[in-house]
Amino acid sequence: MQPEHLRSPAAKEPIGSKSYSVRERLHRDMSKKLFIGNLYFRTNADTLKAAFEQNEHGSVEKANIACQPSGESKGYGFVTFTSPEACERAVESMQGAKIEGWAIRSELARSQN
Repeated sequence: MQPEHLRSPAAKEPIGSKSYSVRERLHRDMSKKLFIGNLYFRTNADTLKAAFEQNEHGSVEKANIACQPSGESKGYGFVTFTSPEACERAVESMQGAKIEGWAIRSELARSQN
């Protein structure tokens, strides 16, 4: 094991070992995340998560709904899967699926950069 002063402070890994850049980590995380548009304004995160879990695409890590400062839904949200493969299966099969009577739009999420 290397002495403490030769370790990377941020990653707690020895210098020279494989570590991911911020861009690589962002890409890896975004490959598991879907943007879901055209949501009914009363759809909540639990309902969104359940819709993706019941279709057995893979394990859903989390779901969230974008909201105004007032708490009102902006009509879109995000679903994060535990694997990129599950995300890829879901993006195609859920395109146009109905959640609470509204046909949703699903696509791979993009970073805001």
